[in-house]
Amino acid sequence: MAFWKRLFVVVAISFAVLLVQGTVTTAPAQAAMYKFTFNGEGVDGYMIYDDSAKGEKKSPYMTQYYGGGRDYKIDLAEKGMFEGTVSNAVVMLARKEDKTLSKIKAEHDKAYGKEEKRQDFEPKDLFLLQVRSFERQPKSKYSLVSYFKYPIETFHGSTELPTSFPSTAEVEIFPKVNFPRTLGEALFKGQVQTKLEKISD
Repeated sequence: MAFWKRLFVVVAISFAVLLVQGTVTTAPAQAAMYKFTFNGEGVDGYMIYDDSAKGEKKSPYMTQYYGGGRDYKIDLAEKGMFEGTVSNAVVMLARKEDKTLSKIKAEHDKAYGKEEKRQDFEPKDLFLLQVRSFERQPKSKYSLVSYFKYPIETFHGSTELPTSFPSTAEVEIFPKVNFPRTLGEALFKGQVQTKLEKISD
């Protein structure tokens, strides 16, 4: 039962991310490119993002940077590899007081039924690597979402694209997100070492 409670929590967060669709715009001047890398037992990869990407801020707790992510790769050894040249970065402060998330939970319950014994999510600061189904290479009927979870206040209450990260994170990788019904099963869960380096101005 604990697994299903946790699954619903992540599904709710995924709804908050995937329901909000935005447009891709970037600031014209002085873009800096960053490479976010991660590795752990059975997983390694990276995502390159542009810190001048224009974010779509739909609540004080979440900003989505459509097209802000560029090249990415997630290598899960025998479980598979996922890579491409289009991705989206999302910064989310998972908080119980987020009214946007509460509204999305209510909409999900109305459409698909309420999950029994649901518990509220644990507050975390989240950095997401998201690739929508039509952005995947090759295109897929599923979206790909990876959640990098950091302690609360890691991002100091900001949803701007980070320019630094702690050295470790908990990650969950979902390659078969059938929005809005389910995230599918996590193909990987575990701790990873994370690092961010500036690669160009």
